Amino acid sequence: MKRLNLMFFFLVLASLLLQGCASFGNTKVKDAVVRDWIFSVETRVNGVTTVWLRNDDTGVYCFTNDIATAKQLEDLMKSDRMVTFRYGDVKFFNNNPCSGAEVSVDGSGFHTFVVTQIVGDLKE
Repeated sequence: MKRLNLMFFFLVLASLLLQGCASFGNTKVKDAVVRDWIFSVETRVNGVTTVWLRNDDTGVYCFTNDIATAKQLEDLMKSDRMVTFRYGDVKFFNNNPCSGAEVSVDGSGFHTFVVTQIVGDLKE
């Protein structure tokens, strides 16, 4: 009986651990804020600009020209100032403004986010 109880305990513990691991890396966020330095700015053919951050190796952030131009983002990168912006997962946008940018694939390890607002002034 003790052996059966011990086995049941370990089974429950293992299932709890597996459930916790399964939800790790959930990037389905509608509205979040990030503050970091810009590592790289890349312009796509369709006018979309993507940004990679220094301390985020799993996310690519997509900007449309109404949020910031590639030139403004490159100036921020060169100034070595931290940038703060609001973003959401590309999956929450009906009309994908990041068409032509990297595509998030479940299990790929990286995710595409759409920047909805830069917090603060670009010229500070």
